[in-house]
Amino acid sequence: MVRKRELDCFIQARITSKRFPKKVLKKIKENTILEIIFKRLSLSKNIRKIVFLIPKNKKNLPLLKYLIKKKYKYICGSEKNVLSRYYTAAKKYKSKYILRVTSDCPFVDSQLIDQLFKKFIKKNINYASNTNPPSFPDGFDIEIFDFQSLKKTFENTNNKSDLEHVTPFLIRNKSFKRFNLKHMKDYSKHKLSIDTQEDYIRVKKIFNFFNNILIDYKNVLKKLNY
Repeated sequence: MVRKRELDCFIQARITSKRFPKKVLKKIKENTILEIIFKRLSLSKNIRKIVFLIPKNKKNLPLLKYLIKKKYKYICGSEKNVLSRYYTAAKKYKSKYILRVTSDCPFVDSQLIDQLFKKFIKKNINYASNTNPPSFPDGFDIEIFDFQSLKKTFENTNNKSDLEHVTPFLIRNKSFKRFNLKHMKDYSKHKLSIDTQEDYIRVKKIFNFFNNILIDYKNVLKKLNY
């Protein structure tokens, strides 16, 4: 049985994307992308805290002001060393288990998170995701790992890719026990993350179709079949 509220969700966010600046503050009806992600994550039965991890610099000051206004938890840290942001946050909140989410994934789904966390606990593993290999649409991405594995990663790599993307060390290192959540049908060709204006329009159309920012992933997948 999964013990409730032991999973801390850290969302890495910035507004300095070169392809689509300030995309995380774009709105779908009355909600920004960040609000949508926060509200969808809040439906999880296992998440204890939701914390935004943002770069500490002037360029991201509007994002900081936004988070303060919304009264969201946040931590500011290195722009390029995202791994250090996660480690700092995990130490501050005394996290036992960490959920990694990126701010370009507004379809992140609480049901998938709870499914994955249940497997994580049952199998007693170090790292779990639904992306290695992917079978869900790009934009449904979630990763879970324990604090000790994060600590080991932080203390044993200076690789640029590891620092920027947080989990490659966990994925390639065979000393970590891993699990991948796979869908029975492969939807990985579909892109529902937001990197460009075109992506934003595509995602917006789907949310508007359902007129519900909390629409569950199963209905979104049915929509993709049309």
